Amino acid sequence: MKAQAKTHRLALALCFGVFCVSCGSKNVPQQCLDIESKGKQDGVEVVKPKKHIEYHGEKTELTQEDRKMRQEALEAMDNGDYLKSRQILSMLLKRTPGNLSLSALVETANKALNSGRMHAGSLLENVKWKVLEKPQYGNTYREKIALSQGPLPSLKKVKQENDTSFDDVAWVEQNGLNMPVFKIPLPFEPSGDNLPEHIPLKIGEMILVQAIEHKDHQIAFYGKNYSGGHLVAVLDNTGKNMATFNFEKWAQGPKDKKTDIRFVERKVRWAKMSNGVLFAAVGHNTYAKSSGGINAHIYAIELNTGEILWQSDPLVSNALNFILRDGWILSGYGFTAEPDFLYVIDATNGKTRKSIKLKSGPSAILEKDDSIFVKTYNTNYVFRW
Repeated sequence: MKAQAKTHRLALALCFGVFCVSCGSKNVPQQCLDIESKGKQDGVEVVKPKKHIEYHGEKTELTQEDRKMRQEALEAMDNGDYLKSRQILSMLLKRTPGNLSLSALVETANKALNSGRMHAGSLLENVKWKVLEKPQYGNTYREKIALSQGPLPSLKKVKQENDTSFDDVAWVEQNGLNMPVFKIPLPFEPSGDNLPEHIPLKIGEMILVQAIEHKDHQIAFYGKNYSGGHLVAVLDNTGKNMATFNFEKWAQGPKDKKTDIRFVERKVRWAKMSNGVLFAAVGHNTYAKSSGGINAHIYAIELNTGEILWQSDPLVSNALNFILRDGWILSGYGFTAEPDFLYVIDATNGKTRKSIKLKSGPSAILEKDDSIFVKTYNTNYVFRW
């Protein structure tokens, strides 16, 4: 694929047409015909005007700095780093929306990315996914996990403020935080993602619904729609498969109300791997009474065998994520007309060790240094670890 990109990138980018090296137009505009020079570049006829005039009311000419960035993007494409190439080219295209050569290059990088993702998908389809049997709810599965563990976090509250903006993105940006997820390409925004090439967009008929970026691994969830996933792939940062699990048998519970059956489908909501163990939050997104309170557990699952090592108490994790740090899990649960809490769970055995009352249900829990930021429906908190 690298050699192919290097051989054809210019021809593909220029759509096999005559183009102006100043404005990037496939069809050279009349005002560019007063040419200074002409010739061929990689077999494509090019002209260089003495003076370039912008046309169609859009900026098309690249600055010297832009040209350096374009060269960096082309080198990235030649080296097979299509994501980096497309990110740079897309940035340039926003500055010069009339530049057709940049448009074609972005399309070329997109096609290469999608080709790589399709190949990655075919590889994952052919692996043996471990089908996990439904948990025995109420069974503690209290097998001790060997994890290094620091002292129980104090979680001293240092800040609390009302927030009725309901804008999680603004909260993340204002506090200089990072939600460790990749942006997934969507049909209406095919170039707006930062998803690595080795994470496929589909596994058979299952679509990618979330991709999590941890320091030494990545986790991808696949489902029938964007509401959540039952297939979980754990990959290292090069895309090598570490484990693949199928949670479809976990979808329904023993006390689910028949009238609410379409609302109580349990899916994997967040996950992180450590010391050969997958820690996964599994649950549905409606009232606890709809499933008899059997919802929002965290599980420790042995990566190689799929064995459940421990199961937490119910109703401890329905936020977007949880934090695993120093042998402790920090999670949150809340819902309309239900108790709203932040929980500290012992990652070695799943026992709840601390709970902190919140004013409303937590949506995200993020860390920066020793500060823990908690976003809820109407209140923002900061705690000291």
